[in-house]
Amino acid sequence: MRDWVTRVRDTHYVLGSVLGPHPFPTLVRDFQRVIGVEARAQFAGTVGGLADVLVARRFERLQGRVPVRRRGHVVIAGAGNVGLRVAGILAEHDERVVLIERNGSSRNVNALRAAGHHVIVADASVAETLDLAGLVDAKIVLALTDSDATNLQVALAVRQRTDAAVVVRLASAELSRHVLDRQDALAASSVAIASEAFARAALDACEPLRVRRSGRP
Repeated sequence: MRDWVTRVRDTHYVLGSVLGPHPFPTLVRDFQRVIGVEARAQFAGTVGGLADVLVARRFERLQGRVPVRRRGHVVIAGAGNVGLRVAGILAEHDERVVLIERNGSSRNVNALRAAGHHVIVADASVAETLDLAGLVDAKIVLALTDSDATNLQVALAVRQRTDAAVVVRLASAELSRHVLDRQDALAASSVAIASEAFARAALDACEPLRVRRSGRP
């Protein structure tokens, strides 16, 4: 810099920053801006879509939407309270379970994942979702959502793609009998099961009273 000051007529001092007398700061600023704009445009044109792809793949993984590489597993549609309990019981019997739940904000989703289960956040009645869950290699599908209509849709979608056994949770006892009569799937009425369980509990509770009243030891 000191040498250039003494030889300004025949010497140019090149700086890598916006320094020096006018017009050099303006020149450096504009040139660097052109380089930056051009580099950004070329990068966007070359790999601009890559970031979107990476973000989309990351989101799919967070939602569990990756193909299941298993055989002989159980697929459960619905991660509500029933699905949560059934998954726990099956896990205690060393069954591998894959669950499909439409509501990703359900607290049961995190609980099931913490327990080691693969949970797919998607619509279980959609063929692509069932494929992700490894339907072809599953030994049984349980449709355990809170909706009879949804459970029947899941059963129909499964029947269209595989001969795997299907168990359908239905609130309506009449609808359950209809499905059983048609042999479309194994159907269980949650209302009928709960009613029988409550009745048995009541009878068991009344038995000691009957014994005492009869005077039997």
